[in-house]
Amino acid sequence: MTLTVGNFSKIPQSNQITFKASSNLPKFQITSRKNRRFWAKCVQNNEEGTGRGVMAYAARWANMMEKAMAKGSKLEDIAEKTSCYSDTEGLSGCLYNIAVDTLSRVWKHGKALKNWHNAANGVEKDAQYAVNAAVLNINI
Repeated sequence: MTLTVGNFSKIPQSNQITFKASSNLPKFQITSRKNRRFWAKCVQNNEEGTGRGVMAYAARWANMMEKAMAKGSKLEDIAEKTSCYSDTEGLSGCLYNIAVDTLSRVWKHGKALKNWHNAANGVEKDAQYAVNAAVLNINI
């Protein structure tokens, strides 16, 4: 993913934000100003096509999980189901992994999402990165 640096001096200080480039994307909680910048760059560099679909999916998914967790659900109990409901684009496994990795970096509950995703794919809990679930390993 190519990221271009732009003028992000007007990024709001609150955790719930919407950027001009993503004005129709659902809101979700982003952890820090640095991560808000990263999210803004990702969205701005993915205004069309597949990239736009990944950003829209990630925002919808995080928003949907936040709503469920606000009602008392645990992330690990709702992540898979909300992922399916959020995926209106029909993303491939590779694109799903990009969404998981992006949310794991910026979202308030990103670490829990990464741990859930990694555990579902046979990787230890506190691994540094979200595993690429689209990789097939064959042992001979």
